[in-house]
Amino acid sequence: RRAPPATSPIGSRYTFYDPLSRTSRPFPSLFGGAQKHLSVVIPAYNEQLRLPIMLDEALAFLTQTPAYAPSFEIIVVDDGSADETSAVVLSYAEHHSADKVRLLRLPANAGKGA
Repeated sequence: RRAPPATSPIGSRYTFYDPLSRTSRPFPSLFGGAQKHLSVVIPAYNEQLRLPIMLDEALAFLTQTPAYAPSFEIIVVDDGSADETSAVVLSYAEHHSADKVRLLRLPANAGKGA
């Protein structure tokens, strides 16, 4: 599976790829009303081997404890990985839905704090 093109700004908003509809959708605005109770943001660079374990544990915890976070999203920020990090995230988005797991793919490695 090929990774989607790097995320690009649409106006001032970024998009994420929805593997089920095979379209790019805009991330919700930070200035609009909250759509989720919890957003987990995971920075990733060449993490194809580590991500499955972490995503399995995070998804299990968040789905088994709805009182903690009745609605949640996991956003993985791929910082220009050269491995299959994006493909791993997309497979989780396909299995769990892009409403729960989202990929923000940067075109090149920007390093920590970018």
